[in-house]
Amino acid sequence: MVLAGALLLQGCVTADEQAAEDNRVCLSYGLERGSPQYVECRRSLMDDRRARTESYNRMRSVQSLGDSLVKAAEASKPAPKPQVCRFERQADGWDRRVCR
Repeated sequence: MVLAGALLLQGCVTADEQAAEDNRVCLSYGLERGSPQYVECRRSLMDDRRARTESYNRMRSVQSLGDSLVKAAEASKPAPKPQVCRFERQADGWDRRVCR
């Protein structure tokens, strides 16, 4: 649920805002802008974001497939037979409701 929420919120961020956030994160690690470590930090953040998005999309696809299979299984079930009830006299003289 947290991942889904994060991905939804991420969709509300522009590319420039995301780049500024990535820049802030990498600079907060004490990396110098333009250094190989800084470039790797930015690449890592982008790769992580891409992997989370792909994972979320796969999860949604599997969920959609599962929903489709459940619907297909429910549609293939035979309709329940209507229950017929009647009263039958028992040996003790009482009537008992019997449903079949």
